[in-house]
Formats: sequence, C-alpha cells, structure tokens
Amino acid sequence: MMHNIVEISKLSRNFQATKALDNISLELDTGKVYGLVGENGAGKSTLIKHIIGALQPQIGSVKVFGKSPAQYPVEVLSKIGYLSEERDLPMWMRAREFMDHTEAFFPDWDMGLACDLMQKFHIDPKLKIKNMSRGQKARTGLIAAVSHRPELLVLDEPSSGLDVMARYDILSEVVNTAASSRSTILFSSHLLDEVERVTDDIIMIHQGKIILTGHVDAIKSRNNRYLTALDSENEKVEEYLKTGKNIIRAVRKDGEWLLVTPLSHDAFAAEMKALGGTITEKLPCSLENVFIDHCSLENHHE
Repeated sequence: MMHNIVEISKLSRNFQATKALDNISLELDTGKVYGLVGENGAGKSTLIKHIIGALQPQIGSVKVFGKSPAQYPVEVLSKIGYLSEERDLPMWMRAREFMDHTEAFFPDWDMGLACDLMQKFHIDPKLKIKNMSRGQKARTGLIAAVSHRPELLVLDEPSSGLDVMARYDILSEVVNTAASSRSTILFSSHLLDEVERVTDDIIMIHQGKIILTGHVDAIKSRNNRYLTALDSENEKVEEYLKTGKNIIRAVRKDGEWLLVTPLSHDAFAAEMKALGGTITEKLPCSLENVFIDHCSLENHHE
C-alpha cells in the first residue's frame, strides 16, 4: 500500500500580482484525517484545486497516488471523493438520478451504500435537487462523494452556511468514513471547533505558506498561553518583548501581559523570574487560540 497518498513539492502559484501559494511542500499519509485551516484568502482552496487536478502547477509538483492529477485525471479522480462549499450539483436531476449518473464515473461505486445514506439522511430519492434545502443539497453531495469508498476524500468548506443538524450529519459521516475504511481525508473549514473534533493532524496556511503542521494535541502543547505580571517599563522586559525570543505572541491585556510561548510552565516561570515577573494564570488553549496567536495582525501593545 502506498504510504503517501499526496506528495506536494515546492508548489507555488501566482494570480497576477497575488502569490496564492508560496513554496508549499506537503505529504498526506494513508488513513489519516487532516484539517486544513487558514483565514479567507490564505490559499486553502487553491491548494485543494491542485490536489484534485483543477489547476496545473506553475512551479513545483503535485502527485496523488504517485501521478499528476492534472495529467492523469481519469486514473486519479476515480479514487477521490470531493465536496466543496459550492456543491455544484445538477439542479434538474432527482436524488436517485444523480446517484445513477455519478455511478458511471466510479468503478467501485456502491449503490447500496448510497441508498443507505439517502435513507439515513432522509433524502427522498424522487426529490429534485433544485427543490432541496441547502442542507439536503450538502448531504446529497456528501453521499456522492463517499459512495465509491474513495481512497482520498477532499472536503472544501463542506458545512459552510449550514444549520447545526446538517453540520452534525456531515461531521458524523466524516468520522464514520475514517473509522470504517483506510481513507485519507482532507477537511478544510473555517469552523475550527469542528476541525479540532474530527482531525488527527492540522495543516495551517497563512498568506500562502504553511506555518504549522502536526498532530492537534502536539500543536496545542507548543502553544502555551500565560497571563503574566511584568513591568514593561523595565529595560530587560522591554527588550524581551521586542526580540520575541520564545514568544509567539505578546498582548497587553487589562494591565497584564498575555504571552504565548512554546516553553513549558517551569521553563517559562524561570524566564519570568529572571525578568522580575510572575505567571498569574495559565490559560486553556484551543485550535482557535492557536490560529489567532499565529495569524493575528495585532501589534504587541494593545
């Protein structure tokens, strides 16, 4: 079995004067669930379009199942399930007609699974897609994306604009797909609490560059958030905050300093003591905190 489903090397992409992707190198292993996160315009959708072969690399290379998806679309795309925020479905078809239509493109299509999921999600096979609610369209698109049991499932903002129950159904099926097969899943979303719940590893993109990768828990363990009592008029403290050594982010907050650091509590407490300061509180850390701490445009002196 192939170890790396996706191999991306030194991928860059420009749209006129805008650098959408900047020297991206990335590997996706078999059987893992990856969360792709970043602000709007960070390059997430552009990266996904290269993976599914919708864009040809300008600089660098993209291989999926060992081949270029842009050059070998039939061989590569038959193993990929894809659902995007746009959910570009044929509005004139009924749900079952759409499943019959989709089956023709995938040799491993499982109509039994598709019918089971339509029943599970309460999708009437005779209902025309144009008459479906936004949530029903999303569920129908998801059924089409998973019913050939893809080796790679790519979800680009699949729950954007959906209600709570539709988001729950999509997340549940992502978890079920991951648990019942060896599918690799790439899940892009701006809803970071959802990403944190269902993914193994995180890929964080900022301004076209990958700035963080790794297991969710490992990333959070390197993003320790402390409220500290520091005298910022002290020259040593001022220099410490300016140089940013061991500091990911520093923000003045209600008379204290919120400092984010990869250091452990004991190591950071020693640094604070050397500066004549103390840790007053260790704050919890979520994936949303990590995202803000690494991508915020705030200056150090709020």
